[in-house]
Amino acid sequence: MNDIQLHSQAPSAAATELHDQLAAAGQTLTDDQMPSFLLSVPAADGTLRAGLKGEIAFQTARVAELWVSPDLRGQGIGTSLVARADDHARGAGCTRIQIETQNPAAQRLYAAQGYTVFGALPDYDGPNSLVYMVKDL
Repeated sequence: MNDIQLHSQAPSAAATELHDQLAAAGQTLTDDQMPSFLLSVPAADGTLRAGLKGEIAFQTARVAELWVSPDLRGQGIGTSLVARADDHARGAGCTRIQIETQNPAAQRLYAAQGYTVFGALPDYDGPNSLVYMVKDL
């Protein structure tokens, strides 16, 4: 097939159509079947100071993104966000929550909250491994 096009940044309409076609074929979940959630710590002016984004599929939650502003790091904000994600997942009927990281400090934070490593991709970003972690709820 000579008509294959490469988009190094996927156009959102085409990506949505691809997802919708897979969902219609029963090969992926619809947005309703995999709801996302966001925990945020806003500043007084409404800008984001810290946040955690995740999604839930079946009985598993996944933390997709976690960020804490540098001036708030070391104050327990990341720990609180992860604990709130655990609580939200538990309340949504999840039996586990998973996260991946290539940051050793983040891995220590998750391990301190009961997450364990269940896999890794070595040399993911130079010498850093991408570590997959899970916690039973």
